[in-house]
Amino acid sequence: WRDAGVKVLLSFGGAGMGGSWDGLNDCWEYCFGKADDVATQLKAIVDDQGFDGVDIDYEYFHTQASGQFLTELTTSLRQKMGPAKIISHAPMDGDVSAGKPYFDVLK
Repeated sequence: WRDAGVKVLLSFGGAGMGGSWDGLNDCWEYCFGKADDVATQLKAIVDDQGFDGVDIDYEYFHTQASGQFLTELTTSLRQKMGPAKIISHAPMDGDVSAGKPYFDVLK
């Protein structure tokens, strides 16, 4: 893929992490408070597989706890992976407008 100029990212999250509903199957909550550990594991996968970075695919109800986690995860990934690697987010479209809590994470 590199010879073709294509960037390949590790996707972390998605609907398999709990879905867009309130319920007991919210796997993201397990990660809250563990951003540094999650970042360490994601970096290891990126390095091992030779990926160009990480895409954080958080498409769920945004709470104060998730905002703190996403901010800490993004910061920790940047510190661990350095400026040459890509970090992107794939939030739900309604969360990327000014005034929405997730918008603050993306700034």
